[in-house]
Amino acid sequence: MSIRSNPDQPQDELFRSRLENMIDMSHPLVKLGQCIDWKVFDREFGEDYAAKAGRPATRTRLIVGLTYLQFMYDMSDGAVVERWVVSP
Repeated sequence: MSIRSNPDQPQDELFRSRLENMIDMSHPLVKLGQCIDWKVFDREFGEDYAAKAGRPATRTRLIVGLTYLQFMYDMSDGAVVERWVVSP
């Protein structure tokens, strides 16, 4: 028996799924995220989130996205992170 491979789907790390394979791509927030020019945020905020030493910096898109969700749903820092962990 041979294993079929899908050339359109990249090989993922073992036990880690890519985010686009876990979420509903037709969800309004996904569509909003596709319309945003994320390079603007990288250019404007990138230096603020750049790691000078220690662990690698968190991606600007994640920080801005979580901040947007926090504002939109009137959530605390802990609540928005908890929601992200449960439902990325």
